Amino acid sequence: MGVSEVMTIRQKLIEVQKKIGHKVLSTIKKDLCPLKELLNSYAVGFDASYSKRYGGIAVATLVNINTNELISYAIAMGEPPLEYIPGLLAFREAPLYYTAYLSLVKKIKTTPRCFIAIIDGHGIAHPRNAGIASHIGLALNIPSIGVAKKRLYGIEKVRNVNKKSKISIEGYVYDPKTDEPLAAVLVPNKKKRIYVSPGAYITLESAIRIIQLLLEPDYRLPTPTYYADLISRRISRCLDNGRCTPETVGGLQRTLEHYANTNRA
Repeated sequence: MGVSEVMTIRQKLIEVQKKIGHKVLSTIKKDLCPLKELLNSYAVGFDASYSKRYGGIAVATLVNINTNELISYAIAMGEPPLEYIPGLLAFREAPLYYTAYLSLVKKIKTTPRCFIAIIDGHGIAHPRNAGIASHIGLALNIPSIGVAKKRLYGIEKVRNVNKKSKISIEGYVYDPKTDEPLAAVLVPNKKKRIYVSPGAYITLESAIRIIQLLLEPDYRLPTPTYYADLISRRISRCLDNGRCTPETVGGLQRTLEHYANTNRA
């Protein structure tokens, strides 16, 4: 693919994101589901790893928000539709996430009336307010939250620091054009920062509250994306080491206790 063709595709995708961002901003002014109900429901976590031999491995996990217990998970594999382009991660990874999500729904047979998606990436804290968490939330029509390890966009300020919270809130990321808060900067137990932003159908305040509950002591990532990351990386290594193939990877779906009892990092 030539440089000019890549640039044309990039511009078209940016235009799509601008429309998504405009729509998303209208969904985060109030919670689609009452916060009290969400806190007693489930979270679906999404993350992906890449095999050198077989492409992308996406994992969707189901976690009880009250107990942080891993209930179930599903896998989707496939070649990403395009290379990574900064700011356009959703177009690379979201198709596999949708497939993993549909497989998860089939496994659990019924889905709660209210639940939430947690994605390894950004929500509205994105140049066009359309990070991968916003794409996922709109596509699945459920509340979604982006939890990222690095800031992508916005001005980071330490302001209104809440030292009494379960997980320290060090500050916020603001939109340089509107000065509106886009994300909260959390530091789980004095570890590295994470950036929490609403994706769709949830307010920033509710997003912070839910992620605080899903952050266990000593771990940086919320449990839904932690488990999704762990499982996808193990499958990727298995494929690259030749210990399994895409046809046999289903056999890797070990008991949930195998992952729940693993030391985390």
